[in-house]
Amino acid sequence: MRATRGFVGMRLLTLCNAARAHVLAPSSGAGARMCAAAGGAGSRLAQSSSRSLARMVASSPPARRFVTDDVGNNVTPYIEALVGRNLHLKPDHPLGIIKNKIEAYFNSLDAASPFKMVDDLDPLVNAQECFDDLLIPADHPGRKPSDTYYVSRPGGRELSSAADTLLRTHTSAHQSTLMRQGLDRFLCTGDVYRRDEIDASHFPAFHQMEGVKLFDPALVGGAMAKEEWLASPGCQLVAADLKATLEGMCDELFGPVEKRWIDEYFPFTEPSFELEIFYNGDWMEVGAQDSEPSPI
Repeated sequence: MRATRGFVGMRLLTLCNAARAHVLAPSSGAGARMCAAAGGAGSRLAQSSSRSLARMVASSPPARRFVTDDVGNNVTPYIEALVGRNLHLKPDHPLGIIKNKIEAYFNSLDAASPFKMVDDLDPLVNAQECFDDLLIPADHPGRKPSDTYYVSRPGGRELSSAADTLLRTHTSAHQSTLMRQGLDRFLCTGDVYRRDEIDASHFPAFHQMEGVKLFDPALVGGAMAKEEWLASPGCQLVAADLKATLEGMCDELFGPVEKRWIDEYFPFTEPSFELEIFYNGDWMEVGAQDSEPSPI
């Protein structure tokens, strides 16, 4: 609104100067000199007013997207300052380097069916995308203000709803949107935010890269109960494809390394695994992997 008012104000001053010049133009002699002097003074006054108005507009603070007066807002100025750095888009930054290596590996897998690379999505999302579309219930601990940075939470501390707006807690917040756009395989990279205490391995802003690949139900079977899915040939096919793909990625990044898969429990996916590699004399987790038997 301030910028709009500034534009209108300067436009009115310009119109006033043009009208004054039109009225004074027919004058001659001393009158003309007097009119010219008056016109010059008026012009200087108008220019001075324009400059003052421009300074007022320039000095007005910009509207803030993340620290607001909305109910439930718990984003701090420190966290707000971390948004928009886009470290993963800097080609010489360690995050940009490893991102480019992983994308190059996935691009080499199947030229006929390439993965779509997505790395520029807005970190401000709604709870429908970040939680509900992923089957994360309203009472899940990850939805509490103690865990998540909310820009707006109309229900306050006690009530979470799909309409809440927040800084994404994972890149999975974009899964449903990208699938609705028709993508059946993609990598999604971005900065994510969680209210973690800062220590040697935790920071409230970090980065994730997520890969999604959809399989044709005609190949792996349609929606089915958990036990039926785990025992099905389709589940074995999906798990084998996932493991082979990610083992190849590790060899691409680290060279041939010893690997091990650990069965894990994640409440919304079956089966679920964690992949570790033996690197620099110790086992290191490189990611969690899972499959979903029915559409999210």
